[in-house]
Amino acid sequence: EEEASRLCREEQIDHFDISYVERADIPSKSDVIKKKQSIGIDAVKAMQKSVFLKPFRGKKKAVIIKDAHLLTTEAQNALLKVLEEPPPNTILILTAEDDRTILPTVISRCRVISLPETISEVTDVEKESFRPFLTVNADLGLVLKEAESLKNKEQALLWLERYILTARSELLQLVPKHDKVKTLFLITHLKQAQTLRNEIRHTNVNLRLAIENFLLS
Repeated sequence: EEEASRLCREEQIDHFDISYVERADIPSKSDVIKKKQSIGIDAVKAMQKSVFLKPFRGKKKAVIIKDAHLLTTEAQNALLKVLEEPPPNTILILTAEDDRTILPTVISRCRVISLPETISEVTDVEKESFRPFLTVNADLGLVLKEAESLKNKEQALLWLERYILTARSELLQLVPKHDKVKTLFLITHLKQAQTLRNEIRHTNVNLRLAIENFLLS
């Protein structure tokens, strides 16, 4: 999204001439507002009705589709014509975490900009807080308490990101020691953590149950 904003500034597009397509908010049974897990064809059709309007303040306008990896197949197919023949002075930008769920027909109509992945460092304090979980016999009470503390998807994803970085750091330290048993344990654990991260990001998984199951495994 930062890169999309940069491209708009580069093209001298006024912020009044930038519109967005994104996941809709929906109320859950508990009256908590949540984000939909996909972007459907209705959102694309609504965008198509307004995309041919003239810019409001400048000479160019932009449409930014956030989380394009969440577009349904039907929605992506509906995008093809406007991607192939966009209105004059209009830029369409699709932001996505990866292109695995984006149709080749969509990708072929875009200029792909791959952004470099940055690996953050975890602090010593964070490492200490995660180490109790990076053992074969993690404390059951601690596991259940940690799973309960992660109240929403954003918290869980951030926690898993820091968790994965800690496990990676521990693994790199083990390599020179030739500790095959713990090395294998951490490699397996890292794979499970990454799988869980993808499930939480892309599906409507039961958050607490998924975290508990992961930590107890």
